[in-house]
Amino acid sequence: MFGNKPSGGGFNFGQTQAQQQPQQQQQQQQQQQQPQPQQPSQQPATVQSINPPTSATNQTSFQLPTPINNTSNSNKLLHELIESANNLPKKNDNIQLGSIHLTLYELQRKSEQLKNQYEKSNYTKAHYLLAGSGINGEDILEDLNSIQLPPTVESEQKQHHPQISHKNEIENYLNNKKDENILNTIEQSLSLASLDFDKYINSNISIDWKLQREELKKSVSLKNGSGKVKNSIVWKSQNNSNVLVPIVTNSNSKQMSREKFENHAKIIYSLNEARLENKNFPLCLNFNEVNKLSSDLKSKQISEIWRILINLTDEKYSRINQEGKFKNYTKEKLDSLIINNSRKYLQNEFYNYVEEIYLRENKLSNNLNKILYFTNQVVKDDLRKRTLLVNDIPTWAVIFYFLRSGLYQDALEFINNNQQQFNKFDKNFPVYFKKFVSNELTDDLMERLHSEFNQQFQFIMSDFTNTNFDPFKYSVYKIIGKCELSQKSLPPALNLSIEDWLWFHLSLIQETATNLIFENYSLQNLQQKILSLGVKKFQTTSNNSLYLKVLVLTGLFEVAVNHLFEINECDSIHLSIGLVYYGLLNNFKNFPKLIGNYVTSFKLSDPKVASQYLILIALNASDLQICYQSIRELILISREFNILLGELNNINGTKKPGILETQRSLINLDNFQDFNYTIIEISAKKCEEEGRIFDSLLLYQLSGDYNTTITLINKLLSELITTTDLNSLINSEIIEISKNIIQVVNSNSHILKSISIDNKQTCDLLIQIIDIRNLFHKKEYREVLTEIEKLKLIPISSNDDDLIKIRNSSEMIEKLNINLVKSIPSLLILIMTCLSNLNYNILTRKYKSDQIELKNLKKIGKNVMIYAGMVQYKMPRETYSLLINLESSL
Repeated sequence: MFGNKPSGGGFNFGQTQAQQQPQQQQQQQQQQQQPQPQQPSQQPATVQSINPPTSATNQTSFQLPTPINNTSNSNKLLHELIESANNLPKKNDNIQLGSIHLTLYELQRKSEQLKNQYEKSNYTKAHYLLAGSGINGEDILEDLNSIQLPPTVESEQKQHHPQISHKNEIENYLNNKKDENILNTIEQSLSLASLDFDKYINSNISIDWKLQREELKKSVSLKNGSGKVKNSIVWKSQNNSNVLVPIVTNSNSKQMSREKFENHAKIIYSLNEARLENKNFPLCLNFNEVNKLSSDLKSKQISEIWRILINLTDEKYSRINQEGKFKNYTKEKLDSLIINNSRKYLQNEFYNYVEEIYLRENKLSNNLNKILYFTNQVVKDDLRKRTLLVNDIPTWAVIFYFLRSGLYQDALEFINNNQQQFNKFDKNFPVYFKKFVSNELTDDLMERLHSEFNQQFQFIMSDFTNTNFDPFKYSVYKIIGKCELSQKSLPPALNLSIEDWLWFHLSLIQETATNLIFENYSLQNLQQKILSLGVKKFQTTSNNSLYLKVLVLTGLFEVAVNHLFEINECDSIHLSIGLVYYGLLNNFKNFPKLIGNYVTSFKLSDPKVASQYLILIALNASDLQICYQSIRELILISREFNILLGELNNINGTKKPGILETQRSLINLDNFQDFNYTIIEISAKKCEEEGRIFDSLLLYQLSGDYNTTITLINKLLSELITTTDLNSLINSEIIEISKNIIQVVNSNSHILKSISIDNKQTCDLLIQIIDIRNLFHKKEYREVLTEIEKLKLIPISSNDDDLIKIRNSSEMIEKLNINLVKSIPSLLILIMTCLSNLNYNILTRKYKSDQIELKNLKKIGKNVMIYAGMVQYKMPRETYSLLINLESSL
């Protein structure tokens, strides 16, 4: 709807009839006080003075429902609730029913219809009925005719001015028709605005009235529910896969110091920089160093997890980039790697423990002395009686702890040194053990080993209550030969720790067996066993649990991440990053959500850091689209365009790239155009949809899409021209931005080439139109007409033979840019208003009026109206009625 108000219009938006009456009286008084123009001798006596244009503003505002705050003032709460309810859209909106306020002409038309309806009806029976009741119609008619009515104002005017009665009726009709069109347009605009507002509220705001009700109960001392009022009004997300949405979790898991946050953020940034250059980056080592700085128990446990992964990834000795190192491993190969590395880790851990005990009271010595010392400490008298003693040394216990420490060669040397003793009781054992160490145990040897095991321990039958056997010998045979896998336990007399238990099971694992008589025991079987036992079985104390360690050692990485998330979010996120980086969590569907949840807490305070974490979502190729979406969300939420996307030079249009652009290869967008479209342009379109015009303009420029930038500018300028009051000075930030952008475009040929000719010309013309509007505000009416003529959009001429030119101009409107077409009605009103003001100025001069000039103004107005009639189908109906009214004032 056009908001321009030419002279003689006399209407204001949003005013009631009661508000308009004082203004009309004031205007009448001003008209009476204005000096009457001196009439020339040839001037008709009916020339009327023209009032200068009046100003009016359209101020229609809406307010969102006010969220309820925690307060004890129940009256205030009730008031806010009522206001919120009043703003809710109704299902049966009365706006759809149309207006119930009829104009005078509509009332007259309805009256005529009713009158005709009653005249056509047959009232004969009623006439006789009334007559029969004693009522005489002729007497009533005679009495009515005898009544003398006072003369009306209209009849007096007809008596004194019969020659202008017909003309006044035409003018009144035109004025009333114009007012009717204006009021209908206003009513329609308000209806549409109200509908749009209701749709906007319904699509963007969700009001949880249950929570509002509970809070209201609380304020009036009623029993309250458990809802949180802060969530009672929530902006709806347009995409259900929104990554940057917090996950509800234990509040304790979110505890993190600023120092810890910054230390981890530095590692993530360094990781991405190393990835850009395809350099090796010891990620687990770095995370381990960060956790070693803390002395609390939880940090020590996390540090141990990183040490396990350091061994698994072999970071200490690698010199090449290890990103996705295990991504292409088969399950069998990866399982074998996990089993061997976890077993070796537990063995090294035990050996360090043995060495620590030995060094407390002894100096450095060989491994045999360390194991002997430890064995003497743990093997008590009851066990010594049940095991083979050679020179008072519990032989089988020493061999067991050699195995537990991973000292296979030392054990083999110990056995060889005591060969004679073994020949007496177990002459084949040295052979079995030698083949075991060299990994050369054949099926034949395995059958013999199993046979000897069954012969020696058949009386036990898994009954460890029998004390007539050597538990260490039983354990050594079981480990070497993987005997009797149906019973995967060791005698309680050994007093195994959790680590001992896990090492034993890892030692028993045999993924494939070459002989059907042997049982299989896989890593998957062990994993199922651990999950079935649950976290409580691995709790050593109330404050210490080895469950996380066991999960990582057995390759249950996803379970480990989820378990750690309940304990400490920061550690869980970085564990998942490390595992995904090395390709140990290729199908972890929850990875993007974990990253997004972590980033949510600092997406506004540290958007640069947030971007580094979101980039890591692309480590899994299947999560690329989620990565792009989350980065766009960060851009739109933080609005840190310079940091993330780059900074524009306002003079030459060059751009200093932001961090996302420099690291675009990390999200598989090596091509600059792909990055611009996928990240920047889609973000710009989202801003445009949300009405964030300035953000969208900047984003389009950052993407290098200046053609779309100019297109958006044209749309904004056109709307500004068509919706701004004619009497107002057009001075907004968008105009300055548009002129700056055009200046950059004009001074850079490479940018100018990317813009279509139509777009560029349209933008130039729209800026000129705005300058013309500001000339009008200064009352430079003649200069306004001159500048409009230079636009060559509307024919402004006083020649009578320019009909062909006018027709050509009217046909040209089909070829104009839509934004220029929208500006044509505003320009027509502007022209006719200038003509009206110039006409008024001539008539109100103190000296003789210039009749030639008046005649030229009328001819211009006539030609403009001919053009307006030809393009009337392109304009709102109230605009043409307004033009007719302005022409009638000339």
